[in-house]
Amino acid sequence: MKKTIIVVFTLFITIGCASTTNYAQQASGLSLGMKKQEVIRVLGVAKKSSMRKYEGKVIEKLSYWTAKTIGFTTFDNEMMASDAVSVILTDGIVTEWGNSMDISRIMEKSMEQQAKIMKNMQPTEVKVTIEK
Repeated sequence: MKKTIIVVFTLFITIGCASTTNYAQQASGLSLGMKKQEVIRVLGVAKKSSMRKYEGKVIEKLSYWTAKTIGFTTFDNEMMASDAVSVILTDGIVTEWGNSMDISRIMEKSMEQQAKIMKNMQPTEVKVTIEK
């Protein structure tokens, strides 16, 4: 009986520590200009995808991550994954990829949007009169 428990426990540990896909490492096989089918060949089918139209272009986001196990509980959550990768395709062509939860990437995107807004703003004339 004791031997059976040890064997079962060893199997649990072995299965729990089995190697899984690391999307952050596999993303090194991506390159700008790839088509969606090429991305799928490198990373497989995305866990989550979204699509929108922006300035006449179709923007598609493919999200990949590996479920994380803590103790005996598995969390299949993009925000908790250490290997989360998002691939952005514009009109079916890879234009960027990386960790969408990376704060520096979020700040960079925000600054790009602000610069675009500022560029498109019309100058405003302000007149100030001081009365004595």
